[in-house]
Amino acid sequence: MSRPFNMNLAMLIYRNMIEYQYKTDFSLTYREIAERLDYSTHSWLRPYIKWLKENGYAKSKGRQIRAIPQEVN
Repeated sequence: MSRPFNMNLAMLIYRNMIEYQYKTDFSLTYREIAERLDYSTHSWLRPYIKWLKENGYAKSKGRQIRAIPQEVN
């Protein structure tokens, strides 16, 4: 059984990724994202990361995922 997609959770993941990148200049791992959001596993993240990449919020190179800062008009 799969969970329904939660847009608010996707944006929370994105904000956490951006915040961490600004502070450290490094990317969060799947495990670190799950820990920051108080989840014990990280397998549920795949559809959210996929959605972020497909919609221009993130990119990946190998196993590394970087959030792409969005310009605010």
